[in-house]
Amino acid sequence: ANILMGNAPHAYTTLSVLDQTPHYKALTQSPEIYANYLNQYIGTYLKTYYSVEKFIKLSKDLSYLTGKYRNNYILTKEIKPNQYQVLDGLHRASILNFKGKKEIIIGVLSWATKSHFMIFLLN
Repeated sequence: ANILMGNAPHAYTTLSVLDQTPHYKALTQSPEIYANYLNQYIGTYLKTYYSVEKFIKLSKDLSYLTGKYRNNYILTKEIKPNQYQVLDGLHRASILNFKGKKEIIIGVLSWATKSHFMIFLLN
């Protein structure tokens, strides 16, 4: 997933493995890690309203691809054979990985071929 790094006005994104994101670390180490990330970038680089409280609540309530969210796939692109970058759904991917899910269905977007859905191994 792309994670913001650096300080304004010179912040940049860098590719990070899922278990090294502030999102995942909030679940495995301390919610303060995610809070610090949000405080640094919210309102400038992060335009959507995020909060630690909403994320922790989502981590307890998430039912991936069920009910009214049955078509709300985590969207990715393949960056190397069998290696995927999360484009949309980092919060959900972090939670599912934290909960020990080994396989999930994801959307794989491709600009060269048709997009498709597949089972993705989290670990």
